[in-house]
Amino acid sequence: MLFSATMTEEVDELIKLRLLGCGMLPKIHESKVKRAGSRLKSRIVSEQQIKKWSEIIEQMEDQVTSILQEEREEIALRKAEMEATKAENMIAHKDEIYAPPKRTWFVTEKEKKLVAKTAKEVLDKHKGNGKEVVSAEQAEELKMKEKREREREKNLPRKKRRRMEAARETLEDEEETKCWQDYAKDG
Repeated sequence: MLFSATMTEEVDELIKLRLLGCGMLPKIHESKVKRAGSRLKSRIVSEQQIKKWSEIIEQMEDQVTSILQEEREEIALRKAEMEATKAENMIAHKDEIYAPPKRTWFVTEKEKKLVAKTAKEVLDKHKGNGKEVVSAEQAEELKMKEKREREREKNLPRKKRRRMEAARETLEDEEETKCWQDYAKDG
């Protein structure tokens, strides 16, 4: 015989009634009674009914414990089956799990080299081939100037610093698009 949720609730209630009849449960505090309001119901149960139901509960205790034990075993069995299938899948699909994702390219090697070459040409044209002669003193001055700018930016409030970074990025983007436009005109 399987127990439903309502049956277990009834059994719990009967146990409480049994304990209340024995005087083992404390009386309900007045504040709890006021809070419960109309939901609180009092029942008067005769001793014969309590004895009758307590005997029924005692008879059912073995069945209830065996059912609870079966449920625990079923849960443990389901968990073991789940872990077994997980282990099987890990073994079966080990290569797919531990392999890094395959790299896919949308352009061929030839196209990549062509793009790299044109980008290098544009940058060389824009920077003056990068072979400008700079004295050690000038290089040191440039380095110190960049360092001072970075230090000044660190001391700025966050909002101003973000604004400066955004302005710098837009300027760089504009320069880059201008370079590409110049290259397109020349090419």
